[in-house]
Amino acid sequence: MSRSRAPEYIRKRRENAPNKELAKTPQRSPKRMLLEIFGVIGTLASIVGILAFLPRISVDTQGSVRAHDPFGTVFYLSNDGLLSIHDITYTCNVDEMGPNFGNITIDLGTSDSALSPGHKMTLNCQQALKLDNVLFPSLHATIHVRYRPSFIWWHQNADFPMQALKSDDGTWVWRRIAR
Repeated sequence: MSRSRAPEYIRKRRENAPNKELAKTPQRSPKRMLLEIFGVIGTLASIVGILAFLPRISVDTQGSVRAHDPFGTVFYLSNDGLLSIHDITYTCNVDEMGPNFGNITIDLGTSDSALSPGHKMTLNCQQALKLDNVLFPSLHATIHVRYRPSFIWWHQNADFPMQALKSDDGTWVWRRIAR
């Protein structure tokens, strides 16, 4: 037995029920919208805060002890971040100097002291090699630095590729090159 019509109580319920297509979406309360806005702003501020405390170091040159020797230049490590760095180890690598000379690594030991923000530390590459009367016009070297940022137990590594060019008067000029 099949019926063609629904019972009367079901028909009345269908007629009195609101139409789903015409139903309005619930409005967000101003309090909830304010909490969502503060949540987004707080997340962005947290990301910016974390990025501000990441260590930033750089290697540059400052003067020369022996102007006619490519490693007579004084290199220094600068801490440009907001926190100190510790357990600093660095090596000076001669990557390329002429066709038959290169791939020399000079391990210069560890500095047990901390490098405070905004301070510089001299790297002793000038004491490791003495290369007077070099016949080649350029030299590629990499200074590898390993350090531990404050409040972190793991070490980080940074490589600073440099290039030295011999000028007309025989002195060497160092510049940073892209990594």
